Amino acid sequence: MRAGVALLGLLLVGPLQAQRAGDILIASGPDLIRVAPTGALLTIYAGSPATTIVDVEPAFGGQGWVVAQHAGYWSDILHVVGGVATTVQRVGTIAPIELMPRADGTIDYARIGPGACHTLCEQPWPSGNPRIIAPLCHFQHLVPFALAEDPRNGDRLVADFLGSDTLLYRVSRAATVTTMTVPLALPLLTLRAGLHVDPSDGQMVLVGGDRFATFGPAGPTRTGPLPMQGSVPATAIDADPFAGAFVVAQYDTLYRFSVATGQAQTIHKHGGWIEAVHVVGSRAFDALSAPRAGTAYRVGLTMLGEGGRPYIAAASLAMRPAIVAQNRRIPLRADGLLAYSLTPNPVFVGFTGWLDPTGHSMLTVNLPVGAAGLRVFLAAITIGSGRVRSITEAFGFTVE
Repeated sequence: MRAGVALLGLLLVGPLQAQRAGDILIASGPDLIRVAPTGALLTIYAGSPATTIVDVEPAFGGQGWVVAQHAGYWSDILHVVGGVATTVQRVGTIAPIELMPRADGTIDYARIGPGACHTLCEQPWPSGNPRIIAPLCHFQHLVPFALAEDPRNGDRLVADFLGSDTLLYRVSRAATVTTMTVPLALPLLTLRAGLHVDPSDGQMVLVGGDRFATFGPAGPTRTGPLPMQGSVPATAIDADPFAGAFVVAQYDTLYRFSVATGQAQTIHKHGGWIEAVHVVGSRAFDALSAPRAGTAYRVGLTMLGEGGRPYIAAASLAMRPAIVAQNRRIPLRADGLLAYSLTPNPVFVGFTGWLDPTGHSMLTVNLPVGAAGLRVFLAAITIGSGRVRSITEAFGFTVE
């Protein structure tokens, strides 16, 4: 493992010459379909023809997918593994729901509740009774059309269409609700959209209709048209950590869209409406305790398909500029904390070793007293034949 650490240390230099995109999972009608970078398609779950999959997210520990399947007056939250679906919860609602698995082992979902009031709920995993986190009763729209987590502080963010503007609810861990208005006017029939929050600085990107907006915690910063199919509405967005851009679904087409340049590249043209999109990286880290100063913060690491291989995990205070290893992007900044985490130390325990046969390991961060408020990011790689094999996405947490 010393050789592995040395290898990573030698690779923390050099320009980014090539980037590697992951597979993309799309929901079209009742089916989940994996789109490879080569364009090859693989159906990984075929649902009932009378239903529509409206959202898909990675399940905890990389164990399959969490799926929202809608039909008529209900939506099912499904756990899909190996093409087989297990119902976690049936939600009575006339409109599709939005899902958001959280690192604490629960699933948030936004739905239409009693009195046509948007309601944010929490569903225990893998089973249990849901609870209402907060009613969001500034009802203007048929569906709460975008849901995301602010990974800097764990706040939930729910977007709602207002006609001339978009309303963004921010729900804190204590269920305190605040709102802000984003000057993004969307077509009346905008039923689906996408929201992404950058874990390093909180900058948000919202797509809906044929437009996008970028804005930060202090307020809106930029709006503009999506350079795609004219007035055809965008239905979903996901960050592509392997390419430094976003994947946007617009009707039956996937695009890789750069907010910085305003340019879009066609990735895949499908034969039907794309309701949801997820860039397959790895929900590799699962928090198993609260990150409180003066305690041991336990984090599960899962790298499926890498069972029995050596791994290296590291920590950093930021995700950018990303480290480049053999022309591949590791989403951590090369700073003093990263260098410290790569050496034997009493704080980062279990950050080098071998994954068990199922691809799992356990990491511990012994958080110092006085570290409250510190924002830390983790990522991991596996090594094989002297080369980097697999790279996780970054996982961020704030010390409480």
